[in-house]
Amino acid sequence: YLTVYRDLALIEELRTLLISDEGTLVENLPTAILPDSIVFRPLQAGLTILEQEFLPAQSPGGFQLLKDSIGSEIEVTVPSGLMPKTYRGTLINIDDGIVLQDVTGKVQIIREYSQVSLAQLPPYRKRPALRWRVQSNSAGEAQGYLSYLTGGLSWSALYTAILSETENQIKLNSWVTVE
Repeated sequence: YLTVYRDLALIEELRTLLISDEGTLVENLPTAILPDSIVFRPLQAGLTILEQEFLPAQSPGGFQLLKDSIGSEIEVTVPSGLMPKTYRGTLINIDDGIVLQDVTGKVQIIREYSQVSLAQLPPYRKRPALRWRVQSNSAGEAQGYLSYLTGGLSWSALYTAILSETENQIKLNSWVTVE
């Protein structure tokens, strides 16, 4: 269900959650969600949310990407006259420069570099999520209605009216756009 107000929307959706002792993760939430508005109504009895942690979307910068890439393969380019030099290896640390171990086991500490290339992007949360600690009669899947308020939605309406030739009836048409 969707109800759009001015600059705010109430969304209610049926969700299937995986209930476990480690916690329940609710993902793919809108970026403009208002965390204090979240309500979950389970369809079965015996499920209670004890604690909620809001996990905001992440937009990692260069330092955070490097930090999250520790233990991964990277390439570091160092300015060296006309021909820059490139080092390849496993990122060990980034506290006092880039500490890189190559395939032979040799460790390089690189303090001045012009470029770093990651073999792959480390995982990060592109959209907000919730981590719930729940009390449940059973583990496994549970369904319920998740309701929340979010920004970022608006609506507009356009109307046309056609008056009959006898001018005693009017035909009204409308178009609604949700953005």
